[in-house]
Amino acid sequence: MKNSNDTIGNRTRDLPTCSAVPQPTAPPRAPNNNNNNNNKVIPVITGATGTISKAFRKYASNIPGNHEVKELQKTAILGTVHILRKVLT
Repeated sequence: MKNSNDTIGNRTRDLPTCSAVPQPTAPPRAPNNNNNNNNKVIPVITGATGTISKAFRKYASNIPGNHEVKELQKTAILGTVHILRKVLT
């Protein structure tokens, strides 16, 4: 256990003897008793530069609606550019 007055380099700081900070807890989830659960996980990932996996089109076809691969890639690239502009300026 550390002393409450530790020296770090040429600086001195008071360290707490006990760092028991209460952590937020998530509310309890209701049990899922529904046996007719039809949810599916569809792994559709687009990289920051618009890269896609070989199976992307197969997985994207399972999602309802019309999805253009080029539009999804364009959105990913524009999002990356937006983040870089914010960080670098």
